[in-house]
Amino acid sequence: MHASDFKKLSNTELDQTLKQAVRKERQLLSEILLHMVEVDRRKLFLTLAYPNLFDYLTKHIGYSAGSAQRRIDAARLSKEESPKVTHQQNESVRLEVTLTKAQWGKLNQMRELLSSSLPSGSWDEVLEYVSDKVITQKSPKTKITVDAPNNHSNEKDSIQTQHTKETDMRRARKPLVRSVRHQILKRDQCCQYQDQKTGKVCGTKWHLHADHIQPVWAEGSNDAKNLRILCASHNLEIYRSQAGISRRI
Repeated sequence: MHASDFKKLSNTELDQTLKQAVRKERQLLSEILLHMVEVDRRKLFLTLAYPNLFDYLTKHIGYSAGSAQRRIDAARLSKEESPKVTHQQNESVRLEVTLTKAQWGKLNQMRELLSSSLPSGSWDEVLEYVSDKVITQKSPKTKITVDAPNNHSNEKDSIQTQHTKETDMRRARKPLVRSVRHQILKRDQCCQYQDQKTGKVCGTKWHLHADHIQPVWAEGSNDAKNLRILCASHNLEIYRSQAGISRRI
């Protein structure tokens, strides 16, 4: 209807058409929120070279910052098991999660055990430290095929070969020196993840990591040509893809 058409409506008709429009709006909003939940579940925004759902909604879909955040909150509240995640103006993320008494006790015990390594004791550093350890420990190991599983001698030799290869890989793995990390950061300046279909580069400058294009566990080197800068989200997404890890749903 055009604006002039509304002037022709009686009070009763105007009231009824508004009610109908509101019902349609609620149905449409419900659909939009369901779409957002699925986009978030699939992490589609990462594939399209956006570091988070907030950037996807504001820069790709066209929502204002306030509208995007309100819809993100509403979409995630519809999933009771999900923590509340709020994207802030400086691109940091605020996480709110409810823990049981036992879980909180374990977290505090972990924090105390890490006090010598992380004197500040800040929760963001504790979680990042533990995440790095898990990612390193869970990296795929070299798989050795046992040609004769019924032959104990061959099986023992294969296990020993696997152990030797893993030991050699650990010895060969050298930490990335700070000067090289700074060189790569100066060269790339932002997340270099690129959507293969559109060519769009993520470009965020928040939570940047130096990433090996050919992974260390696949004998990738620390040479500058094998390094790139990725944001934390795309770094983890690429690790999952390379390691063949399915995202928990």
